[in-house]
Amino acid sequence: MNREILVPKGTVAYIQDGNFVHYICQDNGSPELRGITLSSEGRTTANATLGFALPGTPGSYILFEEMRAFYCVSQNNILQEFLLDEDLTWYEGGLQDQGIKLAPNSGVTATRTSSGSIFVFFQNEGGNLQYVYGDEPDEWQIGDELEEAKLGSGASMYAVTLKPLPHLFYAHPDGYIHDLAMVSDGEWDDSRIELTDVGSVQSKIFVVPTKLGYGLEFENSKREVYAVHNKERALIGKYVGGVYKHEDVETFIWQLRAAVDDSDDE
Repeated sequence: MNREILVPKGTVAYIQDGNFVHYICQDNGSPELRGITLSSEGRTTANATLGFALPGTPGSYILFEEMRAFYCVSQNNILQEFLLDEDLTWYEGGLQDQGIKLAPNSGVTATRTSSGSIFVFFQNEGGNLQYVYGDEPDEWQIGDELEEAKLGSGASMYAVTLKPLPHLFYAHPDGYIHDLAMVSDGEWDDSRIELTDVGSVQSKIFVVPTKLGYGLEFENSKREVYAVHNKERALIGKYVGGVYKHEDVETFIWQLRAAVDDSDDE
């Protein structure tokens, strides 16, 4: 059984919230950021404009309590954030006041830990991996450069919390995806993830916490999409035009979903 999934045109980032999926979109060549919400019944709601960012910006969307936050690159190549309050009104946060300039083609990825701290990762102006963190929006501290990680220009990366600490999954020059994990305050450990070498550059890394640790999804330069979970790797689909086509791997997908559901109960 093949299934086709359509996503809004120009999607920069998205997040799932119950029966809704919230997207941040940007038209080709335009600095304007727009919010779109899709329900599980297929209904579409267009939200207000967030603000403006670098055309083609990377971005990371996180949900916490009654708010949402979106992290991206400003038109001046500075790390910035937009926050959505309980009245569904977007406003600029204070992260851009730090004046953090990013490397060309830097990714931006964020996660919120179980203790409430937000970590935002990026490649700084010198091309080195770095992060900012804070316990509340607008209360930011700049972390050290993470010398443990070796990233090429514009390398794909994805931040996630695997209880209780943040992890950064990224495409390493050795051809594997690596896991950079915080092991204590200010200390990080880097490890290679087996089964992630598929003979081409990995992109669009995505990670889901599960009972067994995590499920990892990524795309290669052929636009094939792979999943790695519980020491297994499967080709789960590919992009044809703008449509994501799933292959017949329902058993693998349901095993992963069950593992995710189990982890939520603990």
